[in-house]
Amino acid sequence: MEVKKAKKVIARPAQVNSNHQPSANTGVRTAVAVTRPTFIGIKDVQRLYFPMLSLKKIRKIVTLHVHTIKVGNKFLVSKDQLEKLLSNPDIKIL
Repeated sequence: MEVKKAKKVIARPAQVNSNHQPSANTGVRTAVAVTRPTFIGIKDVQRLYFPMLSLKKIRKIVTLHVHTIKVGNKFLVSKDQLEKLLSNPDIKIL
């Protein structure tokens, strides 16, 4: 039975060309924050904004005035649009 010795591999530094100018695009990449619309459920709307109204009335108000998404059996409401609707003093929805 023969035993072979493995060669040691030594990493050498890469040769840098002194004439090479780094381009403006090479560098550290920064993460760009992507803002997505925040959606909340009807029960959260009742808990946060309309504790005095029933879920049925809130569902009616929200579907008429704000962008909603129906996922399965739930309605999801755009939180930004709801806050904008509530902060507008000219609209009388209640």
